[in-house]
Amino acid sequence: MKKLLIFALLLMGAFSLAACGRDEEPDPSPSPSPSPSPTESPDPTEYTAEDIMAMLLASDYVTQPVMDHGNFPREFYGASVSWQSSDTSIIRHSGDVRSRPGYDEDAWTVDFDVTVEHDGDTVEETVAITIASLDMIWDVIEAWFDEPITDNLPLGTNTIVFSTSWESSEPHILSPTGYVNRPLHFEEDVTVTMTVTVNYSGEEEREYEFDAVIVKRDAASIVQTVSLPFISHGYEWPVAERDVDIHYTHEGGMPYVDLMTFLELLDAGDYYWDEETGDPEEEMSEGAIILENIDITIDGYVVLLEYHSIPDEDDEDDEEFYAFMEIDFENNTAIVSELLFFNAFRAPTKTDFGEGLEVYDSIYEGPEEVYDFNLTHYRIELLAQDDMLLMPFHLANMWFSGSMYDVYYNGDSLHGFDTYQRGDADIRAEMRESSRNNTAIPDQLLIDSYNMTVFSFDHFYGLREEYEIDTFYDMIEFHRFTRQGSSHYETLYHLVFDLDDLHTSFSMSGYYHPSYSPGLVLNLFGPRYMNYYDAMQGVDGGANVLQLYWGGNFDNFADDVNNNNISVMYYDNERIARIRFYGFDADTPDAFAEILDAIDEKGTVEDIIVDISANFGGIVGTMWQIIAYMTNDPIGAYNINPADGSRSATYYISETEARTDFNWYIMTSRVSYSAANMMATHAKDMGFATLIGQPTQGGAASIRVNINPTGAMMIMSSNRVSANSDYESTEFGIDPDYFLPFHQFNSGTAITNLINSIRDDMADED
Repeated sequence: MKKLLIFALLLMGAFSLAACGRDEEPDPSPSPSPSPSPTESPDPTEYTAEDIMAMLLASDYVTQPVMDHGNFPREFYGASVSWQSSDTSIIRHSGDVRSRPGYDEDAWTVDFDVTVEHDGDTVEETVAITIASLDMIWDVIEAWFDEPITDNLPLGTNTIVFSTSWESSEPHILSPTGYVNRPLHFEEDVTVTMTVTVNYSGEEEREYEFDAVIVKRDAASIVQTVSLPFISHGYEWPVAERDVDIHYTHEGGMPYVDLMTFLELLDAGDYYWDEETGDPEEEMSEGAIILENIDITIDGYVVLLEYHSIPDEDDEDDEEFYAFMEIDFENNTAIVSELLFFNAFRAPTKTDFGEGLEVYDSIYEGPEEVYDFNLTHYRIELLAQDDMLLMPFHLANMWFSGSMYDVYYNGDSLHGFDTYQRGDADIRAEMRESSRNNTAIPDQLLIDSYNMTVFSFDHFYGLREEYEIDTFYDMIEFHRFTRQGSSHYETLYHLVFDLDDLHTSFSMSGYYHPSYSPGLVLNLFGPRYMNYYDAMQGVDGGANVLQLYWGGNFDNFADDVNNNNISVMYYDNERIARIRFYGFDADTPDAFAEILDAIDEKGTVEDIIVDISANFGGIVGTMWQIIAYMTNDPIGAYNINPADGSRSATYYISETEARTDFNWYIMTSRVSYSAANMMATHAKDMGFATLIGQPTQGGAASIRVNINPTGAMMIMSSNRVSANSDYESTEFGIDPDYFLPFHQFNSGTAITNLINSIRDDMADED
């Protein structure tokens, strides 16, 4: 039984949740500003006013033509400086240019009286300041593309003095705002065609085209290592607190962690199983993963991680299962035999969300070929240095944290938390408290975050094929993603709503701008969001769940839903009972059982309607426990993985004695989502209950946390997608067996008539 349980946990991800649950944009085109020469400031007491004037006259402030404005300093090496323009119609005393020569004109010069005051002495000079013509300025822009490009360019809607509209042939490599996503050193340089439309203050509009050569990066190297405290918040997976070494490369960007350091951080250590029940023993080490499940072989720069389940000779149903991952830190490759491999790391939850359930059988059909993560394509670099095998911290977290547990990095500390805790306001506030709050996001971190976000959605978003998305490089605009301020987080917020997937949501902004909290904007909603929103509370005053069940009162709604209250009502002289609850949590089965006891005491009930028409889903194991009251047949949980093509089935039986003396019905609506949708799917497959009402909303994919390297947290549909017994996804809902108009959901007469009609149909079939 132990082997079968372990394999079932691999297939199902334990009894985890299938939850239902801007600043002004800065000027993107800063113009090149002259800097003083020399660049290092000596002690001003060593210089006289004459010395300082001489250095000022030799600096770029005076010798270089003024492009956009003069940036004239008011203090220079400890001396105060004043500037007086001889023609303020061209350039003001401050350096603000009011007029300049156009195309095909020579540069202008304007005399400035410059006064330097220092240590009681005053020196005055008159200098000629050159005002660059449009041709001169354009020569500067053209020069940016004459040489191979290694750094971001100050492009955008304004480029120095021009109004510009840039287009890129490869916008995810060189954005219209000039951000450069350079290839890794394993690749070749890339040529990007940039097209620009230019105009200046009424001058004739012009168009130009440039071939920009984007130079591949140098190999990454670690230049700084810091020890950060790891703070544990997890309840289901408590992890011991300690300090963890985090490493930074010469380019900045994403932090790195040693592979074994990360695995050992989360490891539960020795993990013992009860030989009779197959359950983990109560006394166990703290941890989120069970590293002893994995054999680790390190050969130079290549790491082989293997999971191998040997069949139990005494269990004829037990089958051998082998999965592996190979990571090559020298050649920057990572392959896995199947994505199910990552489930082998997870430790069980402390809470038994599948209490009373036992695995009866498991079936698994793996992919036909290994799965290649193609790290180089996503500019994600592995690194071997100083006897360490290093990978970006956020990659390690996505692969190895156990999928329902995550570690959050905020620059100052690391925070471990359960997916169940993602909405806890206190934990979120503590995670985002950082010395980096309200500071600029480093350019390289924005670029690395862009690539990592695309990687995570390309490989772990379960509905990519459903939505016909080839790659999220086509979905996430590089130039928007790399904006500063909370605009960066706003881009992720819009991505979520563009997907129109109720299991994918923007949970919180990151630690750079923790105060950003987007409001609900209905015009962002796609068809699925609007369908759900209208069914829940509507926008036109029509019939909806909130109005139907709570009279439009949000307080009563919040009380019932947040506390998962459960209630029963009766029709037709108490022959029909209707049990309504709003989600599946750990307390639902006991509450359901209490209501069944009350129904038994009446002795009149023949038909029971399980009303999940206002049910938002919740814990899958709890939902199965409710089904166990309706049928003694094994409950078949079918899953598909659209990323690698694998599929599985796990069958559960329960110690609960099913109440087959009742006729069971399940009432659904467009609000029935996630685990509620799964319940309806089971009923449709197995026939233990008749579906009545309206089509379900769907939501077949389980959820996983996706933490962007800048700290934004999203919840997304994972690759574990529930299906019917034909392995067809039920993401977009299923139809009831018998339709009931929504406005009749509270009509005892209508419901009684429908039940009687169904009973007549059943009698005719007999």
